[in-house]
Amino acid sequence: MIKIGLIGAGKIAETFHLPAWAQVVGAEVVALVDPRINVAKKLGREYGVCNIFSTIDNMLNSIKLDAVDICSPHIFHADHAIRSLESGLHCIIEKPFTTDKKNALKIASEAEKRGLIVMCAQHQRFRPESILLKSKIDAGEFGEIYHVNVEAMASRGIPVQVANSFTDKRLSGGGPLIDQGSHAIDIAWWLMGCPSPSSAFAVMHDGTAPKMGTTKNGAEWTVYNIEDFATGIIRFKDNKSITIRTSYFSNCAKDIFSCEILGTKGGITWPDTIITKPYGNNVRRKKLKIEESSLASVAELSHFTSLIKGTDQAIVPLQQSVELIKMIDGLYESATTEQIFHF
Repeated sequence: MIKIGLIGAGKIAETFHLPAWAQVVGAEVVALVDPRINVAKKLGREYGVCNIFSTIDNMLNSIKLDAVDICSPHIFHADHAIRSLESGLHCIIEKPFTTDKKNALKIASEAEKRGLIVMCAQHQRFRPESILLKSKIDAGEFGEIYHVNVEAMASRGIPVQVANSFTDKRLSGGGPLIDQGSHAIDIAWWLMGCPSPSSAFAVMHDGTAPKMGTTKNGAEWTVYNIEDFATGIIRFKDNKSITIRTSYFSNCAKDIFSCEILGTKGGITWPDTIITKPYGNNVRRKKLKIEESSLASVAELSHFTSLIKGTDQAIVPLQQSVELIKMIDGLYESATTEQIFHF
């Protein structure tokens, strides 16, 4: 049985990770860490986790583990990963992998030096519709994928948080671009085949959200020093491109999280899997039927355990997670300098 220590008892742990771990065969969450010890104890009781700690050091010094699942605020991902790797533990890290490329490279170096598994929780790759579209793209059904447009737009989509963990840049590393953008850019880039980036250009806006407030989904904030909205383009060395629009707080027509994928022989939308193919001088469209209905979160964590056992090849290779953070860093740098960023 693979023994897991889960770091962070926030919303993502409560709604995704712990319910998913409960369905993973051959692994068990045996420890939970959060400085809010009463919150951690309550969550532990709900999922049968008896070992509750207020710090990662207390956990590492008190119980034998095989791996950690890092669900702490973004800014702590790198420190918690390095501490865990130094203790000989494999790591799965909730997105974003880190808040900057320097720490991403540090984690990768530490993992390589110690021969340990590190995986970023890019669970969009594990959705049944993602797997189906990826297989068709890789088989050449849509020709060369030359462009993907990504929309991760929310009108009032600030995540439920603790102590401004998503709206204070000192904790989050940024706003919707690094948060939702970590999923959106990753799925677009993965479906495209992960080409090498050559340049990035971005524009951001931060004047829409109030500096203090509450949304109907229960999100509250007393600090808001991140971008409300970001848009940008990443150009790749083989003349492919990704465009993105993302927001936490905007007056957009609808909330949307999707990709439109353009290929020389056809196009596809994700996640609704509508295919557009040439038909003479016109086109025909149809929706693909998804036969599989497995939960991406369970598939993702099961895959992580298989990597630890050495029975599978990485679907989210560590170097790709590093490259993704480099791209997001480049977009932020471009928006700050008002210049094209070159990789």
